[in-house]
Amino acid sequence: MVFATQKPTALSVRSLLPLLMVLLVGIPGCITKVEQQGGDDEKVNQPQVQQKPAAGDPAAAAAPLDLSYVPSTAMAAAVVAPERILSSQALHLYPIEVLEALTKQHLGVNVMDVTQIIALTQLSQEAPVPQVGAIIRLSKPHQLAALLPTLKAEGLVTEQTIDGFQFLSVNAGLPVSLTMPDDKTLLVGTGDFLPRMLAAKEADSPLIKLLKQSDANHEVIVAVSADMVPDPLKEIATSPEMVPLVLAAYVGALEKLSALEINVNLDGQFGGELVLHTHDPAEAAELEKVILAGVAQGKQMFLAQTIQMPPMGDPVIDAAMRKYMVRLADYLEQVFLPSRDANRLTMDSNATMGMVTTGVMVALLLPAVQSARHAARRMSSSNNLKQIAIALHNYHETYKQFPAGESPINKYKDGKPLLSWRVHLLPFVEEHVLYDKFKMDEPWDSPHNIKLLDQMPPVYVCPHYELGNRTVYLAPQGPNTALGSGERVRFRDITDGTSQTIAVIETGPERAVPWTKPDDLTIDADDPVGSVAVDKDTFQVVFCDGSVQSISTAISGDIFQWMIQINDGHPINRNEEE
Repeated sequence: MVFATQKPTALSVRSLLPLLMVLLVGIPGCITKVEQQGGDDEKVNQPQVQQKPAAGDPAAAAAPLDLSYVPSTAMAAAVVAPERILSSQALHLYPIEVLEALTKQHLGVNVMDVTQIIALTQLSQEAPVPQVGAIIRLSKPHQLAALLPTLKAEGLVTEQTIDGFQFLSVNAGLPVSLTMPDDKTLLVGTGDFLPRMLAAKEADSPLIKLLKQSDANHEVIVAVSADMVPDPLKEIATSPEMVPLVLAAYVGALEKLSALEINVNLDGQFGGELVLHTHDPAEAAELEKVILAGVAQGKQMFLAQTIQMPPMGDPVIDAAMRKYMVRLADYLEQVFLPSRDANRLTMDSNATMGMVTTGVMVALLLPAVQSARHAARRMSSSNNLKQIAIALHNYHETYKQFPAGESPINKYKDGKPLLSWRVHLLPFVEEHVLYDKFKMDEPWDSPHNIKLLDQMPPVYVCPHYELGNRTVYLAPQGPNTALGSGERVRFRDITDGTSQTIAVIETGPERAVPWTKPDDLTIDADDPVGSVAVDKDTFQVVFCDGSVQSISTAISGDIFQWMIQINDGHPINRNEEE
C-alpha cells in the first residue's frame, strides 16, 4: 500500500503539528515535583487529580496495555497517558488551558480527550531512515474529517480512501498519514509503517512481549528491544569509526543487552525505574561489572574536567563550585549503581528520577555558569586594558610620547627596540620594583633580563587563557601605528583622532608573545581582521583616547586597517563602522 504525497510548501503552520505532538508526548520531560500545599479552597479550580489505587489494593495489579495495532516490526515504544498526566497534582501550574485551546484549534482534538499515546519506531537495514507511528486512544468519539483544520486550511492535507479506509495525508515537511479504524482510535504513521499498524491484530515480537509485562498504571513507559536492531546496523554502530576511544572498552557489553525499559510515575511518590534486560543471569552479572567500571571511569573524567574549568576570578565562588562538582559527582555515581535480580539490572525509583531532574538542572546550570565565567573573564580583561590605557596616557604625560620610538629610556639596537613597550609601562601600572630590575640597555632575552620573563604582572595576564609568561595584549605593528611603527608618536601626531585610532588589541592565544619581547601583532593586508585570530564574535581594543571598546569580527577589513592608522586621512566614526 502506497500513499501519495505532495511537494512541501513553505508555510508558517508547517512546524505547528510537530510542536504540538512534542507537547503531547514530551510533557513528562518537563515535569518537576511540586509539593502539594494549600487547603481545599485552593484546589477548587484545579484539574481533578487522577488517584492511583493504593499499594495492596486489587485494583493496583498490573493492567495489560491494549497493544492492538502494534506491528511486529516495531523495535521501540513510548507509552504516555496525557489526560492522566495533565490531571496530576504535579502539573497543576502547567498552562493546561492554553494547551487545550491549541490542540483543539489546530489538531481538532482536545488534549484532555487523549487517554493514551503509544509512539512506535522501526529500523531496518533496507531503510536506514527510521519509520515512526503512533496509536492515539481517545476518551470521546471523533471524526477523521474534523482533524487538522489548520493544516487543511493551508492546503497541506489530502483526503483519500484506500481499501475501504479513509486517510489524511499530511505534506508539511515529513509525509505523515492518519486514519481511524474506529471513532476512538487514531493511527498516525510515516511511509509503510501505517499499513503495518493496520494489519497488526495479534502480532508477536520481543517488544510486544516486553510491553505485555508492563504496568499500564505507569504514566510513562519506554521500551526498546535491542534484539530487534538489525545485525548490520549493530556492527556499524559499534565499529571503531563510530565509537569514541574512551567508550571502546564498553561496547562489547551492548551484546548482552536484550531490552531496555523506563517507567515513570507521577503520583505522590513521583518515581520511576530504569531496567536493563539481559538474556540470562550470567550476562546480567557481566553487564553489572561493566557498568560499575564505567561509572567509576565516568566519575574520574567528570572530576578531571571540573579541575580544568577556568576560574571565575572569585576564590570563594571557585571553591564553592569545586565543592559542588565533587558532591554532584558522588551523587551521579550513586545514580548509576544498579541492583541485580536474575537477568535484570534496575536503577531504583529515586535514583532514576534524580538522574532525570539532575540532568535538567545541570543542563540549565552549566551554560549559566559558563556564561557567568565568560562575562567575569571579559570584565577582568577589560579592566586590564583600562589600566594599560591609563598607563599609556600617564607615560605620555611624563615623556611627551608613547612608549615607542628610540629615546634615552627606550634603547634600540639595529633599528629595533630592546624591550617591549609593556616593560616601559611598568612604573605606570604600579610595578616600580619589577621595572628597576631590568637592564634597559640589554635585550629582552639577555642572560639578566630573561630571568624576569616569568614575573609577568597581572595586568598583562588575559583571564581567558592560561599562557604562562605570554600575553595577548598586543599593539598593531606597521607604518603609521601608535605603538608599532618604531617611530616616536605623540598625541598631536594622531590626526585621524585619538577616539578613532586603536593602540592595543586583545588578540587570540595563537598570537600570544613573551610579554617582555618587543614583538606584537603583524597585520595581514589580505585579512586584517583575521590577523587578530580570536574565536569569538568580538574582541576588545584600547583606543588612543583611553577608551576600551569591543569590535565585531564582521567589521570591514578596510575600516579595520584605517582604525589602526594614526594619520592615513580616513577618520572613522565608530558608530558607523559596520
